[in-house]
Amino acid sequence: MYVSGSFLSVLGVPMAIGRSFTDADDRPGGGPDGAVAILSYRYWQEQYGGTPDVLGSTLRVAGAHLTIVGVTAREFLGPDIGMAFNIAVPLSAEPLIRGAGASRLNARNNYWLQVIHRLGPDRTPEQARAALDALRPGLRDATMPAMKASLQAEYLRDRFDLAPVGTGVSYLRNEYKAALWTLMAIFGLVLFIACTNLANLQLARASARQREFAVRLALGASRGRIARLLLTESLLLAIAGAAGGLAFAHVASSAILLMLSTSQLHLTLDLTLDWRLLAFTSTLTGVTGLLFGLAPAFRSAGVDVQGVLKHHARGVTGGWRRFPLEKLLVAAQVGLALIVVFGATLFVRSFIALSTADPRFDPRHVLVLNADVSKSGVPKDHYVPLQQRIVDTLHDVPGVEAATMMAVTPVVGGSWFTTVKVDGYTPRSTSSSTTLLNSIGADYFTVLGTPLLAGRTFGPADRAGAPDAAIVNEAFVQRYFAGQHPVGRTLELEERDGWKRLIVVGVVRDARYQSMRSRVPPTTYLAAAQAQDPRSSTSFAVRGSGNLTGLSARVAGAVAGAHPGVTFEIFPYGQRVQETMTRERVLALLSAFLGLLALLVAGVGLYGMMLLAVTRRRNEIGVRLALGAEPATVTRLVLRDVALVTGLGIIGGGLAGLWSSAMVGKLLFGLTPRDPTTLILAVGLLACVALTAGYLPARRAARLDPTAALRDD
Repeated sequence: MYVSGSFLSVLGVPMAIGRSFTDADDRPGGGPDGAVAILSYRYWQEQYGGTPDVLGSTLRVAGAHLTIVGVTAREFLGPDIGMAFNIAVPLSAEPLIRGAGASRLNARNNYWLQVIHRLGPDRTPEQARAALDALRPGLRDATMPAMKASLQAEYLRDRFDLAPVGTGVSYLRNEYKAALWTLMAIFGLVLFIACTNLANLQLARASARQREFAVRLALGASRGRIARLLLTESLLLAIAGAAGGLAFAHVASSAILLMLSTSQLHLTLDLTLDWRLLAFTSTLTGVTGLLFGLAPAFRSAGVDVQGVLKHHARGVTGGWRRFPLEKLLVAAQVGLALIVVFGATLFVRSFIALSTADPRFDPRHVLVLNADVSKSGVPKDHYVPLQQRIVDTLHDVPGVEAATMMAVTPVVGGSWFTTVKVDGYTPRSTSSSTTLLNSIGADYFTVLGTPLLAGRTFGPADRAGAPDAAIVNEAFVQRYFAGQHPVGRTLELEERDGWKRLIVVGVVRDARYQSMRSRVPPTTYLAAAQAQDPRSSTSFAVRGSGNLTGLSARVAGAVAGAHPGVTFEIFPYGQRVQETMTRERVLALLSAFLGLLALLVAGVGLYGMMLLAVTRRRNEIGVRLALGAEPATVTRLVLRDVALVTGLGIIGGGLAGLWSSAMVGKLLFGLTPRDPTTLILAVGLLACVALTAGYLPARRAARLDPTAALRDD
């Protein structure tokens, strides 16, 4: 973590041992103690066993020797939520670690720093914004980077943005905010389904206990005492459920964190239970207890003592038809379950569509190396020959079928774009005159499996000093050449010092560039050997045969042998492409789990209520069977009630689901929020569960012995 000398003091970070950074540490060449570093508490414990002797010792980071001067307190993980730092160093040490040739510290066209400002006690954000606006013209003018002329005016106009940072900064919030709010809404629906289920069961149980309540009232108990009794039972159920839920949540939250972590990023979040979470859970427990306990309490407190006692021990009979509230509650469960299942099915189908989408290239059996030659000691004008030597070395590795290099790794490596001019094309807007770029080696399309449609690929003739060549994709041809044959035609790309003319030598199939979710944009491929401003960091890709783990070791050895000063990381390309879908995968898994939970709760609720209805109508069913009714007739009688309640719930839930699904449209891929096929699947699944839950009690009713039923009466 690169920070300024005042970083820790501005944030008020306490130190476990040692001292914090000072402004004197953040000077070129280091401060009084030379180049220094501060460790995180976790790294100190893991790597140094928590010994105080670490102060003053030397730490070697990428060839730079740093003196350890302190360790931050246990609770400080860094300002980036989800990512914990190991080592903090002053900004001035960045050239020592990255190498002078790759340093971003004085590069005006490289944006990589965030500025954190602590307001004074009498300052407001509005005052800070006004001060920044006053300083903006001078700051912008003094820091004008070397950029295209068309972007300079935009740079001068761009305002500074202020945002509260009291809870840290994090890309996770932007990436997962919509998904997490959606999951929270689904959780709320499942909770409400559980509440209505328990309310229904409590109503049924209270109905069965009406003789008990009548006896209590006859012996002098007040109606308020009866209500308190039922509310107490409801709260005890809620508390027991909350205790089990907290234990499950503790395990599940750690599992979700692992699901969100990738090979690139291991997320670190503090998941310990604090008083605020406990207070929220306790309040929610009390509210839910009241929700599913109020109706039974009020109904039972108002029981007719004389009427109930006249009916002996059977309580109030007559079946479910006399209890419309129970029917409405079961219908509400079915409707809410349909909303949850519809949403879960949308997310699952969306993830399947995304994970099976054709990237227009083949990442399987491909290894990618992100390499940096800045510390190789090679002059900048020799970067390209060194990178080409690495490619030649990779070709000779056993098991490598083809090797290449590229400036941008599609889907996982960011993007690079510029303005383009094509004779005969008139742009309608600024956005309609841009193209994405990639600087590639000769066998790039062979390694990634992208077919050539016309012309040729890059070869030995496309070297420095030769006419600049370009290869374009189908989307470029459709937009800028109106679908006409482009090979041999010219185009111009805007660079920092003007326009560069290139000859189109080939056309390739469209391939995804920025992400798996985005459309394939117009893309221009440049010959890496003709790069006028070579990069120290580039990526290499190899297509191999056999086991990638063994190939990875051989490739790593070959790159290290090509030049010992080259630093690199290596990874399976297919795995990294899959990791770009982590958000969609987690959303699909969690929503599917909640959908199944909603189906289970609704099914159990419907089964319980139908079983109770059959029990209440035991006498009626016995009379029907004794008078000659067929078992099938009894089954249809019970299933008719199931169909009525389920149909009512499906109609209400379907309309609510169609209305609410529009809110999650941005999270979907390849589907519309109101996809009819998905709705039909959700309705069919819910109908099957409802039919099963209703058929079991109906079957039991059909097998009832009429003699036993009439004897019980």
